[in-house]
Amino acid sequence: MTCVALLQRIGLALLAMLALPCKAQTTHVYLDLSGPWMRIDANQPPHPYRLPRTTLVTDGPFRLEREIQLPADGLTGLAILMTPLGGSFEMTVNGQSIGGLKPSRPWLAPPTHSIVLTVPDGLLHAGSNTLALEVGAIRVIDRLATGVPPASPLLGGAVELRAIAEGGERAHQLQRIYMPVDTVAQLVFCAVLIWLSRGSRYRKAMLWMAFYFGAVVVGFDLLVSLDIFAGFSRTPRDWLAPLNVFVWNAAPTETSLALLEWAPPVWLRILYYTMPWWGWRPTPFVIAVVNLFLLGLAIRRRNRVAAAFQWLMIGYNLTTVAILPPFSVPQLIPIGPMAIHIIPGYRIFIGLGLILILIRQSVRDRNERERLASEVAAARTVQQLIIAGDVEGVEAVYHPADELGGDFYQVLPLNDGGLLVAVGDVSGKGLKAAMVVSMVVGVLRSHKHLAPAALLSQINRTLAGSLDGGFVTCIAARIDAGGRCVLANAGHLEPYADGREIALSCGLPLGVASDAEYSETEVHASSLTFVSDGVVEAANAQRELFGFDRTRSISVKPACEIAKAASAWGQNDDITVVTVRRAV
Repeated sequence: MTCVALLQRIGLALLAMLALPCKAQTTHVYLDLSGPWMRIDANQPPHPYRLPRTTLVTDGPFRLEREIQLPADGLTGLAILMTPLGGSFEMTVNGQSIGGLKPSRPWLAPPTHSIVLTVPDGLLHAGSNTLALEVGAIRVIDRLATGVPPASPLLGGAVELRAIAEGGERAHQLQRIYMPVDTVAQLVFCAVLIWLSRGSRYRKAMLWMAFYFGAVVVGFDLLVSLDIFAGFSRTPRDWLAPLNVFVWNAAPTETSLALLEWAPPVWLRILYYTMPWWGWRPTPFVIAVVNLFLLGLAIRRRNRVAAAFQWLMIGYNLTTVAILPPFSVPQLIPIGPMAIHIIPGYRIFIGLGLILILIRQSVRDRNERERLASEVAAARTVQQLIIAGDVEGVEAVYHPADELGGDFYQVLPLNDGGLLVAVGDVSGKGLKAAMVVSMVVGVLRSHKHLAPAALLSQINRTLAGSLDGGFVTCIAARIDAGGRCVLANAGHLEPYADGREIALSCGLPLGVASDAEYSETEVHASSLTFVSDGVVEAANAQRELFGFDRTRSISVKPACEIAKAASAWGQNDDITVVTVRRAV
């Protein structure tokens, strides 16, 4: 005997006890009519048929009969509390009809609440009485899906049975309130996920889960709510069952793959998702195994967001498994006067959990971006300080393409009144290139007394083996007070002297080979112009380069004009220009 049936019988007993002090004519018989009735079909022998039934299936018309024994007292003011059978029916007592149910709108689902049929006084008598039900074609009522527990057919006082029916209906409405609450909650999750997806690194995963919540609500939960509260037929829900299975399987799996940034073959995913149409529905056991595999992959990749989501989905599928045989855990969990269906309730938990996980990770990502931006800004400030210089007769312009550039220049006064000028370019960008620039500048300042070739050799030995495949181009020039200039080049662009390109012996870039050697060239000129490859490689919208000819034609102009011309043409790399004007 179920707990509901036990409580019902206790309640009936209490009502009967309250009726004992009353007069005989107000004492009403209370009789539980649940249990076996005799079913009589047109072409079959009679056989037992139990009432009530949890799930009723489509069937043809038939007749149910039952004999009851009644006492001599309390046979007035009676009624029968009847659970609907899913279609039209008519009840007779001792051969006389007392009413029944004939739905006026057959396209709507039959009601699931109990019906009270009044028994006219005198129709029932002491001793044996015959109850009969003429049942039409039954339409499906799945009370496990609707959350409406079956009520036992009862015989008793009309007033009391109406009170029981009304109280039961109110209780059922409270128990079924989970479905609209779940529907609204999932629609909210859908909207929140779409809003959070804007600009998020998890945009694809968020949109898949938003689709999941939206499709489940529209394709299943909303129809269930209409079935329960508005009496709509469950036929559309049955039609959409394969689609619901597809969404239930495909959307969370695609969400998992998006979080993992892993894309298995498309044909394999399509085959897995379309199994319901091929005649095989993947059970929650199978889906749980797939979730376990994805969890292992997330742990191996150290993807905390994907792993947390997999734990949520594993719990969901194991909960689904638990309500199936052989476990058959109750689907409704009573909470006070209400009840929650564990499957839709867990979907609320999944939505809330996923949103919290993504918000937490987004906050972490934002903090990390802010930290990196702060470090890059500090590094850029340091870089600007270490490459800055203000010497009479020298003009320098430095325009990095990104926050941290790879170009550098140094203009260092010497003790004999001369100048050391160095211009270079580090392969790569970002913080690593900025750190290499710091190393090069440190060597330049520490060994500025060396001749240009010896200085490049010193820098090369310092960098060799520490650039992880990278390199540095650099040109060094030592200019004395009289205008004599000695230059050495390590793979950098050749400078310009009085508007002419200087032909230099070009050595290997720095950091490539520790034993590289560099030669020196002496020139006399009133003006020298050093540029980085960001000037000649500037490209316009037609992908036409600024080029060497244009650079040479404006090489006698101030550094700011040269840099401005290259930037206006189309900057795509760091631009560095240094011009030196000295009396010859």
